[in-house]
Amino acid sequence: MYAFVGNSPVNRRDSLGLAFGDDGHSGSGILGPLFDLSQKAKDNSCNGTVGGNVVAQLRRHGIDGNDDDGGGNAFRHCLAACQSAKTCGEDSAKRFWDGREKGKPGAEQDLANNSAGYKNASQSSCWDACMNSWNNGGLTCKGKPCPPR
Repeated sequence: MYAFVGNSPVNRRDSLGLAFGDDGHSGSGILGPLFDLSQKAKDNSCNGTVGGNVVAQLRRHGIDGNDDDGGGNAFRHCLAACQSAKTCGEDSAKRFWDGREKGKPGAEQDLANNSAGYKNASQSSCWDACMNSWNNGGLTCKGKPCPPR
């Protein structure tokens, strides 16, 4: 952990600031890339766990989270993004969930539904907030507001 100061943080320091960048997360020093890998592992662990819990919730409620025609996929994206933002932090959730959409067909729709989830994270219940978004046409299914009418 203290390799950038020769494992002696009391006696040495990174006076040139090469270990971490201005944002405190990465930089040109040796620990910058290591921190980035560590952050990715934390993002994957936290958000992956939330994603598994979301799938279990949907199954308990009889919702097919892959159903584009019925809106289950849109609801799943909203719910996972909302719960991840609450649990793992919004930046972590965006890195994880939005990062998974890069280069995928239909990514714009999934990103829009993720965005609705991030906005709902301030609500007390992600389930209720995403259900309200779904019922009020705030989610997108096949390029149109959900639920499909």
